[in-house]
Amino acid sequence: MRFGLACTVLALAANTATAQTPVPHRPFTLERTEQRPLDAPVNNQHYLLSIALPPSYEKEKARRYPVVYLLDGYWDFPALYHMQGGLLFDKAVPEHILVGIGYQAKGDYDRMRAWDLSPVADRQFEKSGGAPAFLKLIEAQIVPLVERDYRVDPSYRVLAGSSFGGLMTLFAMLERPGLFQAYIASSPAVAFGGDWIFKREASVVREGTPLDASLFMTAGGAEWPEFVASIRRFDAQLRGQSQPKLRYAFHVVEGEAHAGSKPEAFNRGLRFALRPYMDRPGAGQ
Repeated sequence: MRFGLACTVLALAANTATAQTPVPHRPFTLERTEQRPLDAPVNNQHYLLSIALPPSYEKEKARRYPVVYLLDGYWDFPALYHMQGGLLFDKAVPEHILVGIGYQAKGDYDRMRAWDLSPVADRQFEKSGGAPAFLKLIEAQIVPLVERDYRVDPSYRVLAGSSFGGLMTLFAMLERPGLFQAYIASSPAVAFGGDWIFKREASVVREGTPLDASLFMTAGGAEWPEFVASIRRFDAQLRGQSQPKLRYAFHVVEGEAHAGSKPEAFNRGLRFALRPYMDRPGAGQ
């Protein structure tokens, strides 16, 4: 009886000691990720690339992967990182490298992105119209860095963005056909600059420039009515043009507004954008 009581006392003492021992607080980190600073003389801006490598990257040393370049990485990189895991589990997308493009300094992201992601100046913004320089940066510095330092398949690149990022995605598709093979434009700000992107798309058609790519565009069903209406107008324009090599889909995320529509938009967009790569003979080898 005394022996049993002693054991109980010792167990209670051990539990108490364990309970009183503080557990160290450690930051939550995302596996297989790293960050790379990038200084850009083209526009005197300091960027930060957030890079997520696929699960098989360290084991399959001869394998190469398509790359998804994500605008507004400071907001959306963690969401797409976690989304990637579910899509891979469901075998809905191939393994891929995710590159989020953001800024080194925390600050007024709205101001910085309004400059980088807009194709022309607009009086509503203090600084806008920096997209041509930003696209040059992506082509001349970011893509070469990724393709130099990581095992990528340079034949398949995806560009994704939302709002201003969606506008930038459409701008890149029209200005540099072939730089990317697929595009995801979530709730793009197509009315910016007096419908500038409408006019640019029409001129591309008149010039006879073929768009050989995949494009997935979305709108949130509960966004501002005039904003959704502008996206629907652009959808109608795209469908009315002669671009036989453009694999295009448009989706309305019902019940969601501007920011809340992004998870479904990117989830469906990744499936659509990466499907042609999955259908390639020997893809993933």
